[in-house]
Amino acid sequence: MLEEAASRTESLWARAQDVLASGLWTVSQGAFRYPDGVFPILADSGEGYWLRDSTGARYVDWIMGWGPVILGYRHPEVEAAIAAQLKAGPLLSLLHPLEIEVAEEIRRMVPCAGRVAFGKNGSDVLGAAVRVARAATGREGVLVHGYHGFHDWYMASHPECDGIPESLRWLVRSFPYNDLPALRRIFDEFGGHLAAVVMEPTNVTLPAPGFLEGVRALTREAGVLLVFDEIITSFRLARGGAQEAFGVVPDLACVGKGLANGMPLSALVGRRDLMEVLPRVGYGLTYRGETLSLAAARACLAVHAREPVAEHLARIGEAVRTRFRDDAARLGVACGLFGPPARMSFAFSPAGGITGMGLQTLFVQECVKRGVLTNGNLLPSYAHDDEAVERSASAFSSALEVVARAIAARRLDGFLHVAALRIFYEDGKLLETGAT
Repeated sequence: MLEEAASRTESLWARAQDVLASGLWTVSQGAFRYPDGVFPILADSGEGYWLRDSTGARYVDWIMGWGPVILGYRHPEVEAAIAAQLKAGPLLSLLHPLEIEVAEEIRRMVPCAGRVAFGKNGSDVLGAAVRVARAATGREGVLVHGYHGFHDWYMASHPECDGIPESLRWLVRSFPYNDLPALRRIFDEFGGHLAAVVMEPTNVTLPAPGFLEGVRALTREAGVLLVFDEIITSFRLARGGAQEAFGVVPDLACVGKGLANGMPLSALVGRRDLMEVLPRVGYGLTYRGETLSLAAARACLAVHAREPVAEHLARIGEAVRTRFRDDAARLGVACGLFGPPARMSFAFSPAGGITGMGLQTLFVQECVKRGVLTNGNLLPSYAHDDEAVERSASAFSSALEVVARAIAARRLDGFLHVAALRIFYEDGKLLETGAT
């Protein structure tokens, strides 16, 4: 049976490589990023915090669809809501009451949400936010911090991204996080041309005291709109997202992952006067009012409203971080889990001539071999419990022991199941590797 499942998986993987186009930014397709014969290739199903792949192997999943599955796979209330709504149809020709009800609930939770406009993914609503900012201010420049989707306005800041008109590249530039003096200098030089500052309020680094408040003051003084990209942090750091957690309210915000527990739904929210600009900027999606996702969102937000979801995520994440930190210290491996406890990323310092990326690749491989799925990120869900913490901490400890041995040996060959890349070594050397 296992051999048959493995053969079927190999066949499907070959078909996928032939028919599916996948790019560098396709973060959800893990096997395209870790094609090492260890990382699972195809998913079969999920339940709670467990993910089963196409061979029947089960993993404690810390990716959770890259964060959207915030309540856990197959949450019964969400599943029941989708099933009930399916009987009425997934897409109808008129506005459905669900859209109104979900928007009202978002407004009750998210501080800046005067009005709400729905999309299907983060790129949709971030593109709309920038267009609103440009229309409202009469300016075109945008400052960014973080990743904000695949649309031209943002990808113009990445010279390596092809297919972007050169005329757009000068309109967007990045700014350093937690560096108010640097941001002030940019404002002094370009402030009169700026429409918006678009930023993740936090990622792997927490905001320094006064930083977000300083950004808010700078933008307000210059008449520049502050847009929080809360696609990941919304409902995860607090019911009202990072703006509630840190007490800094933007002009516009984009929410998404965590809104509908894996169903495709996002929203642009913001001040009423700014949201009234939306009809002027050509925003519209056929599937905006798709009712299955809205039904899932209504159920998901009901859970957020009555249960301590964000608090649970923080507790679980901190428990994992504590165990990981203690084991790393015991083994002398310089690494950590960074970011808010509800949204963390692993980072390894170079050691033994091996880069941090090389050590993290080995760590991910060893976690997967021990039944724990991570791609370098750790995104707790409401389904993760103390057993998930214990299983994961044990796997992380064993994986760190392998990393420590590789550091002591000053090599990855014999440890990695793939050929080591030049970027895995500090001096760029390339070694042939074999399976352990």
